[in-house]
Amino acid sequence: MRRRKPAIVKEVLDNNTLDKEARDKLRSLQEGLLLPGTVSNPFAEYQFDPGMFTAEEIEVWQGELNSYAGRSWLDLPWYFAESLFYLKLLFAFGYYQHGSPACGRDPFVPMKTRELIMDGGGKDIAARIINQLNNTTAEEALQLLLYYSLWGNRIDLSYRQVAAEYREREVAQEREFLLIDDSQALVEILRGVSDLEIVLDNSGSELVCDPPPIW
Repeated sequence: MRRRKPAIVKEVLDNNTLDKEARDKLRSLQEGLLLPGTVSNPFAEYQFDPGMFTAEEIEVWQGELNSYAGRSWLDLPWYFAESLFYLKLLFAFGYYQHGSPACGRDPFVPMKTRELIMDGGGKDIAARIINQLNNTTAEEALQLLLYYSLWGNRIDLSYRQVAAEYREREVAQEREFLLIDDSQALVEILRGVSDLEIVLDNSGSELVCDPPPIW
């Protein structure tokens, strides 16, 4: 919360064209991460279009926020702190504010795009994966793609330091680090599957690795 989150806010500020109001709100969020007793209710703090939330969403958020209001960011359960941070970032950015130039705009698009096209980014990783798939059986190829999916989170856009360290590693050579490896059993199951649904929650280079590319 003290290092990674302020850095994420700085990236949003550095990579987006924003008006003074949005920049001031983001800086306030950035500074508040380092101060005690600064967890507040964004639904009361910012202007927003209620139509961008369901009534149930607001009700659930309000209930949780009432439990933690006025506490330090460092005194929150991790997942709630993570979720609240990104919610407040979107509020400060103007994502939920009708009439704002940033309404409905993803604040991370510039970083996601750069991550895909930069040297060592998504396009280069995709080329590396394709080269590794050459001269492999279908089963071997699927197993390799499963390893890429497993380790894909190491190039998460919100973990810049981790991404820089692991970007060039060959995942197939890291099997020794797995405590349990059921990939072969999963390959056998997938061979008999006619329909496969994939839920994708990532962007940038991680988009290439997780889930496995379909060929």
